[in-house]
Amino acid sequence: MRRVHWAVGCALVLASLLALPSDVQAGDDGMFSHKDWELVCDNTRTCRAAGFQEEDDVHAVSILLTRAAGPATAVTVQLQLGDGSDEDVTRVQALPDKIPLVLWLAGKPAGTVTVDKQRLVAELPTALVAALLPALGGNGRIEWKSGKATWVLSTAGATAVLLKMDETQGRLGTPGALVRRGKRDEASVLPPLPAPVVLAAAVPKTASGTVLTPAQADAMRATLRKSLGKGQDCEALTAIADKDDPDAGTLTVWPLSSTQQLVEVRCWLAPYNAGYGYWVVGGGKPPVQVTDSGSEYDGAGTITSFQKGRGIADCAWSDAWNWDGRAFVHTDSSGDGMCRMVTAGGAWSLPTLVTEVRQSAREGAGKAAKPVPARRTR
Repeated sequence: MRRVHWAVGCALVLASLLALPSDVQAGDDGMFSHKDWELVCDNTRTCRAAGFQEEDDVHAVSILLTRAAGPATAVTVQLQLGDGSDEDVTRVQALPDKIPLVLWLAGKPAGTVTVDKQRLVAELPTALVAALLPALGGNGRIEWKSGKATWVLSTAGATAVLLKMDETQGRLGTPGALVRRGKRDEASVLPPLPAPVVLAAAVPKTASGTVLTPAQADAMRATLRKSLGKGQDCEALTAIADKDDPDAGTLTVWPLSSTQQLVEVRCWLAPYNAGYGYWVVGGGKPPVQVTDSGSEYDGAGTITSFQKGRGIADCAWSDAWNWDGRAFVHTDSSGDGMCRMVTAGGAWSLPTLVTEVRQSAREGAGKAAKPVPARRTR
C-alpha cells in the first residue's frame, strides 16, 4: 500500500554507530527513547521524533516530528495510519480513497486532514501542527477519527523525548523550544552541520561476481582469517562447509579496480536475518573488512545492509557503504521506528548518518574525481 521504508533493533543501532569511520560521524547523543516515543538525530543535527499508539493497542498510528537545526526552524509533522495487522487492513479497506481524518484533543475537534488510502501518510497543515504540539505535553487524550474508526496516539514519553530534542539542538530556554521555553536568544541555537560529501568511484562493470573454486576459497579464507582483528568474527572462515547449505562456504569476488577486489562470504545466519562479510583485498595491502552484517553488493560500488528487528519486519535497520576508489565509506545508516505493527518495513526513515554521494566519472578516481550531479542518501 505504500513505499516500504528501510529501517531497528538496539544491538544493530549500537553496532552501526560504533562502526562509523572517523571522518563521518553520527550525531552525538542523537538517539533516545522513552515509553511510546523515540528520538533520532543525524550528523547534520536534524532531529526526528516519532510517537506511536500504546503497545497493546491493536490499531496502529504514528506521527513523525522533524526539525532541522538552527534558530527559529519550523517543526513539520507527518501522520501515518497502520496497515501492519489484519485488524488494521480490514479497517482501512472499509474507508474511502481519500480518508477525512479529524484530530480530537481532550475530547474536542481541532481540525481535519485528508489521508490518501494508498499511502496512509499525510503531512499536517500548519494550523494542526500548532494545535497538536502543546497537547503532546499534556494529559489529554489525542485521537484521530474517521466515522466510527478511532486511532489513539500515546503521549507517554513525549515530553521526555521532545525535551531531549531541544537539548540536542541547543534550544533549551529559547522561545523556540518545544518543552522548556525561555528568553535566551535564538541566535544561541546550534547551527546545522553540512552533510559530508563522498565521491563514489566507478568500478569495472560486471553482471555478477566470480565464485571461487574450492582451492581458491580455502586460500582466501586463510588470508581473511589473518585479517580479523579483536572482536571481529566470521563463522564461514572457520566452519566446515555444510553440504545442506552450499551458500555457507561460497566465496564470491567482485572487481573494484585493476588491482583490488571485493570478497563476499556469508558470515552468519539467524532465524530472519543473515550477515555477509565484505573485504577489500589486493593492491599490495592486507585485507580490510568493511562489515560482517551486509546484505548485498550491487556490482556497482555499493554495499547495503538490511536487518530486521523481528521476523514480521515492522522495524528494521539499514546501512550503505560506497567505494571511493580507496575504501568503502559508510554513507547511510537509518532505522525506521519502534516495532509497533504500523507497516511492513517500518513506519519512518530515521537516519543517524546522512551523506551526499556524488558519482565520479572514472574508475578508482576517489576524491580527486570530477563529480557528476549529486544524490542524497536520505
